[in-house]
Amino acid sequence: TIRGSNYRFYPDSYYNFVHKETMTMIKKIIIALISLAVAGAAGYYLSGLVHDKAIQPDSLPDKVQSFIKTYFPDERIAFSKEDRDFLKITYEIILTDGTKMEFRRNGEWKEIDRHTTRLPDGILPKEITDKAAELYPEAVIIAAESDDRDIEVRLLSGMELKFDNNTNLIDIDR
Repeated sequence: TIRGSNYRFYPDSYYNFVHKETMTMIKKIIIALISLAVAGAAGYYLSGLVHDKAIQPDSLPDKVQSFIKTYFPDERIAFSKEDRDFLKITYEIILTDGTKMEFRRNGEWKEIDRHTTRLPDGILPKEITDKAAELYPEAVIIAAESDDRDIEVRLLSGMELKFDNNTNLIDIDR
C-alpha cells in the first residue's frame, strides 16, 4: 500500500484477470442475444411454411375435383382446406353428407371416412373389397386410409383390415 492512504496497489495481472472475466461475460451475453434473434427470425419464417388455410372448392387440384364428381356426384363440398406442413401439402375436404377426405398434393386420396355409409364402388381395388366380403359377408367398408406401404380399411363393425400395396391381407385388427 501507499503510505497515508487506504489505496491498495494491485499488479497488472489482477486487472487483466478482471478485464478478461468481464469481457468473457459480455461475449456470452452477446452470443445469447444473437441466438435468440436468429431463433425468433427462423420461427417467424417457418411459421409461414406450416399452416392451414380454408380454400374455395374450385381451388382444389383438378384430380381431387374429378374424384369427388366421379364417386360422390350427389354431394357438395361443405368445407375444404389446404394444410401445409413444411414441404408437404394435403387437402382436407368435408362433404355435405359428413364424409371426410384427405388428398395428397398430387390429387391421390389419402384418407376417406364416411362414418356409417359404404364407400362407393371403384375407390378401392376389387381384390380388397372381395377379400373383405369373403371374410365378413355382411361387411360394409366405411373408411379407408392409404399410404406408401399399405391400405387400411375400416368396416362398420369396427374391424380393420390392412393390405399391402399388392392387395395381400397383412393384418386384421379390432
